[in-house]
Amino acid sequence: MDKRLILEILPRKNGHTYPFFRVYVPTSAPGGAYFVRYNFNYEYNDDRQNYAPNSTTNVSNYRIREAQLVRVTNVSAEGVMQETVLPVLQAGEISLAIREALPDTAHLVPGAVPSGKEGEYYAADFIGGYHGDERLTEVALRADGEALALSEIAPTVRRCEKLCFSQRAILYRWGTSAAESFGSPVAEHAQELTVTANGIRHRQELTWLRDDFHIRRSNCYLQMFTMRRETNGAPVCERFEAFDEKGASLGGETLSVPVAEAHVHSFGNAARTVRYSSAIGGVSAEVGFVPLDESLRAESTSVHVRVPMGDNKWYAAFCSAQNGRCPARGERFALLLHYHIDYAGGEESRKN
Repeated sequence: MDKRLILEILPRKNGHTYPFFRVYVPTSAPGGAYFVRYNFNYEYNDDRQNYAPNSTTNVSNYRIREAQLVRVTNVSAEGVMQETVLPVLQAGEISLAIREALPDTAHLVPGAVPSGKEGEYYAADFIGGYHGDERLTEVALRADGEALALSEIAPTVRRCEKLCFSQRAILYRWGTSAAESFGSPVAEHAQELTVTANGIRHRQELTWLRDDFHIRRSNCYLQMFTMRRETNGAPVCERFEAFDEKGASLGGETLSVPVAEAHVHSFGNAARTVRYSSAIGGVSAEVGFVPLDESLRAESTSVHVRVPMGDNKWYAAFCSAQNGRCPARGERFALLLHYHIDYAGGEESRKN
C-alpha cells in the first residue's frame, strides 16, 4: 500500500502568477484508495476600496479552502482521477482572522461600526486570509526537499513523503486601502506548513509593525477549523470533545443531525486540542495548537455549532500576555498548529 502524499499542481486561473494546488493525504482506510484532499487556493482580488464585510478584497495569498474525502481511482502525469465521498472541511478561514477595535475617533476608518459605548467603534470586517487585506511577499514549495518554483511550474502530479509550503505576507489595516495603496501595514504574517501522512504541522508567526492596533475582544483568531458536522442532513463528524494542555477532557457534545439551532460551546481559555468523530461514517479529525512565544496567551477557545454551514467551527483567540489587546511594535506572536483528518473506512468503503 502506497502511503505517500499526492501533489497535484493545477493550471493557472485568470492569468494569475501562482497556480492552485492540491495535496492528497492518505487515510487509514483499508486498500489505500481513500485520501483527504486539501485545496491550497491562491486568492487574488485587487479591489482596494470595497469595505463591505466579508468582501475578500485587497488580497494576494494562499489559504486552505475546503477539504474533501475522496476515493482515488488513478494517478498519472495528466492528473488525479477521483470520486468525492464527503466534504470534510467547510469553506472559510482556518489560519488567521483579526478584527480591530477603534477606541477613539483618531482611528476611525470607512465603515466603522459603533461598539455600543459612546465614542467607541470597531472595524466592520476582519483582516487576513478569507477576509482580505493581506498581500503575499514570499512563497516557497518543496517536495521531499526539492524546490518547486510555483511562479514557473507547469501543471503536474507527483508523489512524495513530505511537502513543505511557506509564505510571507503583509497584513494591512482594514479600511485604509486605496487605488494607489494597499493601506497601512499592521503586521508581517509568516506561515510554514509541513504535510505528511500524519497530517499538517503549521507554524504561524505574526510580527507587529505598529503599536496602535487595538484588537477587538477575543477577535485575534490564530487558529480555526471548519470541520463538517453534516452534509445535506447526513452525518460527517457529529461529535466534538476538547482537551486541555495536559490531555484532560473539557467535555464536548454529540449532536443529532440535522441540527436546528446554532450555539457556541465555550471552553474558556483552557482548550488546546479538539477531537472530532462520527459513530456512523468513519471520519475523524484532530486540531490544536501549542504557543511558541511567552508573550502570547490564549484568550478564548470555543466551538461554534453553525446551522447553515453545517460545521462545528473551532476558534482559538489570542492576545499579548504583556500588553493585552494592544501589542507592541516588534512583538511576535508564534504558534505551532496541527490538524489531521482521517477516515477508517465505513459503509462507503465497504461498497468498493
